[in-house]
Amino acid sequence: MGLNTSSATNLKNLFADCTKLEYIDNMNFDTRKAEYLNWMFFGCSSLLEVNLSSFDTTKAKDVTGMFNGCSELRRIYAREGLNLNGLDTENVNVDTLQIFSSCNKLQGDEGTKKEGSELRDYDLFRIDHATSGEKPGLFTKWINIYDYSYPFINSYSGLKYQEGYHIPAARYRDVFGSKGDFMHYFYDEEWGGSCYGLSASSGLIFAKQNGFDLSAYDKTARDLYSTKLTGEGDPDISKDALKKFVEEMHISQ
Repeated sequence: MGLNTSSATNLKNLFADCTKLEYIDNMNFDTRKAEYLNWMFFGCSSLLEVNLSSFDTTKAKDVTGMFNGCSELRRIYAREGLNLNGLDTENVNVDTLQIFSSCNKLQGDEGTKKEGSELRDYDLFRIDHATSGEKPGLFTKWINIYDYSYPFINSYSGLKYQEGYHIPAARYRDVFGSKGDFMHYFYDEEWGGSCYGLSASSGLIFAKQNGFDLSAYDKTARDLYSTKLTGEGDPDISKDALKKFVEEMHISQ
């Protein structure tokens, strides 16, 4: 959306009663000065997903009924840290905000639902961390692949390959079993790099499967082995495993 909201303090009723609206994505709103977000999406009865990844509620004074009446809403995407901690609770009755009233299909990242919850809407205005022993919420953490994919650059340095590198026959056997040698014979070629998109996707899949946090990656790193990788396993061993996984993904493609 091309709206310039950098100076806006009042966004009340901005999308109210837009009954045909189903998705709000890539909404690059600058809400750092916004004080009134009340009834912003009120009555958007067809709305399914909202991306609030650019939202800042630090200055918010009123968020009453923000999603009230969004009966079909399933997901609200947001960045970690979005909450109402800055709200003046001495002058605002947080028990009657009705932020998520009628949002009975809304579900957070880890399964928290509005329907049946005994928590106040004020308390649910956050990323859902219910199963990790932290606070529950109704938001799903927004992950932008471009934030985390820089280490998987489209050149041989991205995975520490030297010019003339060939994916080993053993990797073909890992993927194709007894047919691996046959596939290697017919499809082997010099392979000095990797598809940027596939490598990035492979990295995200690998991190998810193995409990690694890609947000700890150094975005300026020019190769995999100079990046930072945090998790339960040994980082160096994990990078070797990631290299193998990316190769398998390329062969499978």
